[in-house]
Amino acid sequence: MPGDLWPTGDKEFREQLWQLRLHFTELASFTRLHILSVLAEHDEMTVGELARSLHRSQPLVSWHLRRLKKAALVRVEKRGRETFCSINREEVERFLRLYVDLLSLNGPGGLDG
Repeated sequence: MPGDLWPTGDKEFREQLWQLRLHFTELASFTRLHILSVLAEHDEMTVGELARSLHRSQPLVSWHLRRLKKAALVRVEKRGRETFCSINREEVERFLRLYVDLLSLNGPGGLDG
């Protein structure tokens, strides 16, 4: 099994793999990567602001945001009539650590060695 960040039981290990699969599946979209890139430059944006920045329709951006939210890559919060979104930085960092650990990139010759 991979390094220290992974659970010891087979069931937990498989669950982590499924989470990583979902995470990377959602990153396979150009539009979703573009959304994350724009959100990375702001603390938060309304869906309307994001749609204008991307030159995409608001319903299309909302659809992509739902997918990113399901993968825990963004936070979406309704406040009154506006919907605000931001990158879920903690979860993105956790996924990156899991991915690096899965590939054992933390050892000799890896990212930190």
